[in-house]
Amino acid sequence: MSSLYLYLHFISCVLLALRKMILTRIFNLPKLVLTRSNCTIYRNISIRNNSALLLNSLIAKEMTNSRHVSNSPQPAAKSNDVKQALISFKYLRLIKRAIREFGPILEENKKLQALLEKAQKHNISSDFINFITRISVNTRTTVGLLELLLFSNCHFIVQYEDIDNSVTKHHLLTICERSDAQLIYDNIKWPKNFDQKGIISVRKDSPSLPFKNLKEAQMAIPAQSVSEEFDPEGIPFWQFHCDPSHLHKMKRDLTEKNCEIEEAFVGYIPKREIMVPNHVRNAARNLIVELNKIPTIDNVYTNIM
Repeated sequence: MSSLYLYLHFISCVLLALRKMILTRIFNLPKLVLTRSNCTIYRNISIRNNSALLLNSLIAKEMTNSRHVSNSPQPAAKSNDVKQALISFKYLRLIKRAIREFGPILEENKKLQALLEKAQKHNISSDFINFITRISVNTRTTVGLLELLLFSNCHFIVQYEDIDNSVTKHHLLTICERSDAQLIYDNIKWPKNFDQKGIISVRKDSPSLPFKNLKEAQMAIPAQSVSEEFDPEGIPFWQFHCDPSHLHKMKRDLTEKNCEIEEAFVGYIPKREIMVPNHVRNAARNLIVELNKIPTIDNVYTNIM
């Protein structure tokens, strides 16, 4: 009898331990890894359900405050809303890059510290930053593209990073249902309207910049094209375009010339920008603002002028 009691007690203890472990993994999601003490916990996050649960809750929170997307009865997104969305995309990309290049420990990553301060100034959601930190240190995170058509001829390429792309696609479909957009399922269509390019942004306000005007920039680096642009914050920069296969070489050449590279990635440049009437432009602006409700999305390309 005593042996049976000990056996049942042992089984009970094992079940209680398993229950505690499962509940801890599902509900006690660790916070943003910014200190040495909780870095180890963060590197061990690998459960798909954790990412999906967190992403769903974040998007539900954002969608609660979002306006309905439509081309007619609803007001157009204000230019400040679009600007805020583009700034958010920019910092989500830069924070992920800083974590991957210099590590997630805040005390050892000055670049990350500066980016987080700027993101806070721009009121970028701390929940979003927590989420992208998770996927930045997860080895199963993948980069993907989804394409949207708005009014049949307005083409959007949506870039995202996620562990399970079905969650991103689900919420993107929800946005499409509330707008005039259509998610492209069958095959890729971007080669018809976009060119894939290596894109490098070099800040013009860097004190060590080796060239002072467009002509000098074109002569200094053998790029396919060089242009003077302004980012969503109004910061001037030189943008270099090259063949995607030459991206790393051009990045190395610019680094050797003491250029401060803000971003370097493979992106999409419209072959021809189209002019659209105001109601279509308003719908496009609303769509960009709504896409910023999904924290896995970090860049949006369009062929609208």
